[in-house]
Amino acid sequence: MRKITLAAATIATLATATATAAQDRAPIWTGLYLGAHIGGASSSWKAPDIDINTNASAIAGGVFGGGNYQVGSAVFGAELDHTFVNMKKSWTDGVDTITLSNGGLTSIRARAGFLLDPRLLAYGTLGWGRGTARVTFFDGINTLSESKSTSGLVYGGGIEYKMTNNVSLRGEVLRFNNSVKFDDAVERVRIPVTLYRAGIAYQF
Repeated sequence: MRKITLAAATIATLATATATAAQDRAPIWTGLYLGAHIGGASSSWKAPDIDINTNASAIAGGVFGGGNYQVGSAVFGAELDHTFVNMKKSWTDGVDTITLSNGGLTSIRARAGFLLDPRLLAYGTLGWGRGTARVTFFDGINTLSESKSTSGLVYGGGIEYKMTNNVSLRGEVLRFNNSVKFDDAVERVRIPVTLYRAGIAYQF
Protein backbone atom coordinates (compact mmCIF):
# COMPACT_ATOMS: atom_id res chain seq x y z
CA MET A 1 0.00 0.00 0.00
CA ARG A 2 2.89 2.34 0.84
CA LYS A 3 4.41 1.75 -2.60
CA ILE A 4 1.10 2.54 -4.29
CA THR A 5 0.67 5.71 -2.23
CA LEU A 6 4.27 6.79 -2.99
CA ALA A 7 3.79 6.13 -6.69
CA ALA A 8 0.56 8.13 -6.73
CA ALA A 9 2.23 11.04 -4.93
CA THR A 10 5.13 10.97 -7.41
CA ILE A 11 2.77 10.97 -10.37
CA ALA A 12 0.79 13.89 -8.90
CA THR A 13 4.00 15.86 -8.29
CA LEU A 14 5.21 15.26 -11.86
CA ALA A 15 1.81 16.23 -13.26
CA THR A 16 1.80 19.46 -11.27
CA ALA A 17 5.35 20.30 -12.39
CA THR A 18 4.48 19.53 -16.00
CA ALA A 19 1.36 21.70 -15.85
CA THR A 20 3.34 24.58 -14.29
CA ALA A 21 6.06 24.31 -16.94
CA ALA A 22 3.44 24.26 -19.71
CA GLN A 23 1.78 27.33 -18.22
CA ASP A 24 5.15 29.12 -18.10
CA ARG A 25 5.61 28.35 -21.81
CA ALA A 26 2.08 29.42 -22.72
CA PRO A 27 1.87 32.18 -25.37
CA ILE A 28 0.85 34.97 -22.99
CA TRP A 29 1.26 37.61 -25.72
CA THR A 30 -1.38 36.12 -28.04
CA GLY A 31 -4.67 38.05 -28.01
CA LEU A 32 -6.44 41.34 -28.62
CA TYR A 33 -5.72 44.43 -26.55
CA LEU A 34 -6.76 48.05 -25.92
CA GLY A 35 -4.74 50.79 -24.28
CA ALA A 36 -3.97 54.45 -23.74
CA HIS A 37 -0.77 56.46 -24.07
CA ILE A 38 0.63 59.86 -23.09
CA GLY A 39 3.85 61.68 -23.89
CA GLY A 40 5.24 64.44 -26.06
CA ALA A 41 5.44 65.37 -29.73
CA SER A 42 7.94 67.37 -31.74
CA SER A 43 7.57 68.53 -35.34
CA SER A 44 9.47 70.44 -38.00
CA TRP A 45 8.07 72.21 -41.06
CA LYS A 46 10.24 72.60 -44.16
CA ALA A 47 9.06 74.36 -47.33
CA PRO A 48 11.79 76.57 -48.87
CA ASP A 49 9.62 77.90 -51.71
CA ILE A 50 7.20 79.59 -49.24
CA ASP A 51 9.91 80.40 -46.67
CA ILE A 52 8.86 77.95 -43.96
CA ASN A 53 11.47 76.32 -41.73
CA THR A 54 10.46 76.04 -38.07
CA ASN A 55 9.94 73.62 -35.18
CA ALA A 56 7.18 73.03 -32.62
CA SER A 57 6.42 70.71 -29.70
CA ALA A 58 3.46 69.81 -27.50
CA ILE A 59 2.01 67.29 -25.06
CA ALA A 60 0.33 64.34 -26.78
CA GLY A 61 -2.00 61.55 -25.66
CA GLY A 62 -4.35 59.03 -27.19
CA VAL A 63 -5.62 55.48 -27.52
CA PHE A 64 -4.53 52.33 -29.33
CA GLY A 65 -5.72 48.82 -30.00
CA GLY A 66 -4.56 45.74 -31.84
CA GLY A 67 -3.71 42.09 -31.68
CA ASN A 68 -0.62 39.91 -31.16
CA TYR A 69 0.27 36.36 -32.09
CA GLN A 70 3.17 34.67 -30.29
CA VAL A 71 5.28 31.96 -31.93
CA GLY A 72 7.96 30.79 -29.52
CA SER A 73 10.04 33.86 -28.66
CA ALA A 74 8.70 35.89 -31.60
CA VAL A 75 5.61 38.12 -31.46
CA PHE A 76 3.79 39.45 -34.53
CA GLY A 77 0.82 41.79 -34.65
CA ALA A 78 -0.99 44.83 -36.00
CA GLU A 79 -2.04 48.05 -34.29
CA LEU A 80 -4.30 51.05 -34.91
CA ASP A 81 -3.82 54.21 -32.87
CA HIS A 82 -4.92 57.85 -32.62
CA THR A 83 -2.96 60.62 -30.93
CA PHE A 84 -4.53 63.90 -29.84
CA VAL A 85 -2.02 66.72 -30.25
CA ASN A 86 -2.20 70.43 -31.07
CA MET A 87 1.18 71.88 -31.99
CA LYS A 88 1.19 75.56 -32.94
CA LYS A 89 3.94 78.02 -33.82
CA SER A 90 3.71 81.69 -34.92
CA TRP A 91 6.36 84.14 -36.13
CA THR A 92 6.67 87.28 -38.27
CA ASP A 93 8.64 87.40 -41.50
CA GLY A 94 8.63 91.23 -41.58
CA VAL A 95 5.34 91.46 -43.49
CA ASP A 96 3.05 88.62 -42.43
CA THR A 97 2.40 86.82 -39.16
CA ILE A 98 2.59 83.13 -40.05
CA THR A 99 0.94 80.48 -37.88
CA LEU A 100 1.46 76.76 -38.37
CA SER A 101 -0.41 74.02 -36.50
CA ASN A 102 -0.49 70.22 -36.53
CA GLY A 103 -3.65 68.37 -35.53
CA GLY A 104 -4.33 64.76 -34.47
CA LEU A 105 -2.42 61.81 -35.89
CA THR A 106 -3.74 58.35 -36.80
CA SER A 107 -1.72 55.34 -37.91
CA ILE A 108 -2.16 51.69 -38.80
CA ARG A 109 0.97 49.61 -38.38
CA ALA A 110 2.44 46.11 -38.34
CA ARG A 111 4.48 45.10 -35.27
CA ALA A 112 7.16 42.44 -34.91
CA GLY A 113 9.31 41.73 -31.88
CA PHE A 114 11.44 39.32 -29.92
CA LEU A 115 11.05 38.29 -26.27
CA LEU A 116 14.09 39.24 -24.20
CA ASP A 117 12.45 37.14 -21.47
CA PRO A 118 8.92 35.68 -21.29
CA ARG A 119 7.46 39.03 -20.11
CA LEU A 120 9.71 41.57 -21.86
CA LEU A 121 9.18 42.34 -25.55
CA ALA A 122 11.40 44.48 -27.77
CA TYR A 123 9.64 45.38 -31.03
CA GLY A 124 9.73 47.42 -34.20
CA THR A 125 6.75 48.83 -36.07
CA LEU A 126 6.05 50.06 -39.60
CA GLY A 127 2.92 51.41 -41.28
CA TRP A 128 1.04 54.41 -42.69
CA GLY A 129 -0.17 57.54 -40.94
CA ARG A 130 -2.46 60.52 -41.48
CA GLY A 131 -2.88 63.87 -39.78
CA THR A 132 -4.00 67.47 -40.32
CA ALA A 133 -2.03 70.67 -40.85
CA ARG A 134 -3.01 74.33 -41.12
CA VAL A 135 -1.07 77.37 -42.31
CA THR A 136 -2.32 80.93 -41.71
CA PHE A 137 -0.93 84.22 -43.07
CA PHE A 138 -2.03 87.52 -41.48
CA ASP A 139 -0.79 90.82 -42.94
CA GLY A 140 -2.43 93.04 -40.33
CA ILE A 141 -5.66 93.37 -42.30
CA ASN A 142 -6.42 90.17 -44.17
CA THR A 143 -6.13 86.55 -43.05
CA LEU A 144 -5.42 83.68 -45.44
CA SER A 145 -5.79 80.21 -43.96
CA GLU A 146 -5.66 76.72 -45.42
CA SER A 147 -6.11 73.31 -43.78
CA LYS A 148 -5.07 70.02 -45.36
CA SER A 149 -4.74 66.32 -44.55
CA THR A 150 -1.19 65.02 -44.26
CA SER A 151 0.02 61.47 -44.85
CA GLY A 152 3.20 59.43 -44.91
CA LEU A 153 5.20 56.47 -43.69
CA VAL A 154 5.29 55.72 -39.94
CA TYR A 155 8.00 53.71 -38.22
CA GLY A 156 9.42 53.23 -34.75
CA GLY A 157 10.01 50.81 -31.93
CA GLY A 158 9.74 50.22 -28.24
CA ILE A 159 9.82 47.98 -25.18
CA GLU A 160 6.74 46.37 -23.61
CA TYR A 161 6.57 44.56 -20.27
CA LYS A 162 3.82 42.22 -19.04
CA MET A 163 3.05 43.09 -15.43
CA THR A 164 0.41 40.34 -15.45
CA ASN A 165 -0.87 38.10 -18.24
CA ASN A 166 -3.43 40.80 -19.06
CA VAL A 167 -1.77 44.14 -18.23
CA SER A 168 1.36 45.51 -19.91
CA LEU A 169 3.35 48.74 -19.83
CA ARG A 170 5.23 50.13 -22.82
CA GLY A 171 7.55 52.90 -23.88
CA GLU A 172 7.98 53.71 -27.56
CA VAL A 173 9.04 56.25 -30.16
CA LEU A 174 7.09 56.76 -33.41
CA ARG A 175 8.15 58.83 -36.40
CA PHE A 176 5.48 60.17 -38.79
CA ASN A 177 7.11 61.21 -42.10
CA ASN A 178 4.04 63.14 -43.22
CA SER A 179 3.89 65.74 -45.96
CA VAL A 180 1.22 67.94 -47.58
CA LYS A 181 0.76 70.09 -50.69
CA PHE A 182 -0.68 73.53 -49.92
CA ASP A 183 -2.21 75.53 -52.78
CA ASP A 184 0.41 78.30 -52.57
CA ALA A 185 3.37 75.93 -52.37
CA VAL A 186 5.28 74.69 -55.40
CA GLU A 187 6.63 71.70 -53.51
CA ARG A 188 5.11 69.47 -50.86
CA VAL A 189 5.64 70.73 -47.33
CA ARG A 190 7.42 68.13 -45.19
CA ILE A 191 5.92 67.86 -41.68
CA PRO A 192 7.68 65.03 -39.83
CA VAL A 193 6.36 64.42 -36.31
CA THR A 194 8.11 62.37 -33.63
CA LEU A 195 6.07 60.97 -30.72
CA TYR A 196 7.67 59.92 -27.44
CA ARG A 197 5.10 58.10 -25.36
CA ALA A 198 4.40 55.70 -22.52
CA GLY A 199 1.33 53.47 -22.54
CA ILE A 200 -0.65 50.88 -20.66
CA ALA A 201 -2.65 48.08 -22.32
CA TYR A 202 -5.16 45.45 -21.28
CA GLN A 203 -5.16 42.16 -23.21
CA PHE A 204 -8.40 40.24 -23.44
